[in-house]
Amino acid sequence: MMKEKCVPLPEGFYDPTDKVEAFKVAENTKKFYTGVIYKENRPTFNDNVTSIIHNVQKDKKYEVDDILNQYLAQ
Repeated sequence: MMKEKCVPLPEGFYDPTDKVEAFKVAENTKKFYTGVIYKENRPTFNDNVTSIIHNVQKDKKYEVDDILNQYLAQ
């Protein structure tokens, strides 16, 4: 029963970058489409981590002693 309902998502069926249409396809109970239902272009996890590391490293360099002294002075 389930095997008959599973069908590949047809090419050009809709715009996979349209979130509303993607939800409509996903909510279809008559057919279970397989494939990429929604696609969003955004940075990858590794790109985000690299960006964060770069931003942190461009800020002032702290020495461990400087950080400890901030807490000891309080």
